Amino acid sequence: MRDKNFYIALLCAAVFAGCLYFYHKEMSAAAIKEGALDSLKEFRLSKTPSKAGAEAEVSDGAAEPVFEDAQAPAVQQEPPAPPEEQVEPAAEIKVYILGEVANPGVYLANERDRVEDVLSLAGGATDQADLAKVNLAEYVSDEQKIIIPKVGDETFAPEPAKETTKSKPAPTQTASTKTSGKININTASAGELTALPGVGESIAGSIVSYREANGAFKRAEDIMNVRRIGEKTFEGMKDMITVE
Repeated sequence: MRDKNFYIALLCAAVFAGCLYFYHKEMSAAAIKEGALDSLKEFRLSKTPSKAGAEAEVSDGAAEPVFEDAQAPAVQQEPPAPPEEQVEPAAEIKVYILGEVANPGVYLANERDRVEDVLSLAGGATDQADLAKVNLAEYVSDEQKIIIPKVGDETFAPEPAKETTKSKPAPTQTASTKTSGKININTASAGELTALPGVGESIAGSIVSYREANGAFKRAEDIMNVRRIGEKTFEGMKDMITVE
């Protein structure tokens, strides 16, 4: 009985010693892990420069000079584009076309159209049309009658075209014109001014109104001060006008 108690006590002591050993081992591992984490934090902190240190490094480095008074170079702006020259709208007219066309009849056109344009409005010519006897490039006029003849028709005679602004007669000799045939833009009437290329009744009226408001033109080029007269229109009339 005495030996049995001895062995039980010995076994308990061994178990206690084993528990104590494992406890110390776990505590040592935890301490080592915590120490490693602290060392890692210290290492990271030592590698991260402080704000003051960073500012010192910047101040020690070579910095580019800053000129507060320096002004940015001015951006060169392109000059505004000149206003586009306004073209006087073409007047609407009615033209009667018949003969060897697909759809003869009265068609609405404008004074800048030609016979070829009206023929297209009528659906074109038939296979029997003799277009060689028709001036397809002729400007049409209001109330004009166009006949497209048939091949072999010897009795065909083209209708005379009415006088249009596209085929104006030379101006009559008046006080506003000289023997050279030039028109004096300081004395010409609105009707006489319409004889100039590119000048209709509306622009002619603008010339007269400008002249009455601003006085006589000093140079021929001054006519470009009138609304709707640009360089292109002036180029077409400069050899036909005078201020003297």
